[in-house]
Amino acid sequence: MDLTRFITPCGATLLLFAATASAEPKGVWLNEAGNLEIEIVECGPNLCGLVEWIAQDQPAQDVNNPDPTLRQRPMVGLRILEELAPDGEDTWKGEIYNRVNGKTYRCKMRVLGPDRLEIRGYIGLPLFGASQVWTRRELGDTRS
Repeated sequence: MDLTRFITPCGATLLLFAATASAEPKGVWLNEAGNLEIEIVECGPNLCGLVEWIAQDQPAQDVNNPDPTLRQRPMVGLRILEELAPDGEDTWKGEIYNRVNGKTYRCKMRVLGPDRLEIRGYIGLPLFGASQVWTRRELGDTRS
């Protein structure tokens, strides 16, 4: 029996399976506008996201917060994704803080692939919301 005829198709199948396996949402992500990096980490039993970097042309403080006492807090280190709990395969639900208008919305996060993450903020039902696709950042990536 010629083993190469058997091993080659098996190897190709394993590679295909590995490419379609669930991607990990933890890590550093660049938002769609390219002006904010968020690190998604474990926070107890769920996931959360903290601002790691903000572009120089963006406010360094939480100036749009409806609570005047919080408007001076720095954006870097701010938790903008909260209580992201598993909600099916490659999907999590929680809350997202919108630094532009100072409001918190429900959020659905879905892994689209190893380097793409869809974030959907909404009110009530996901149908009534807006989505962004974030891209994974690797250590050593240079910021523009």
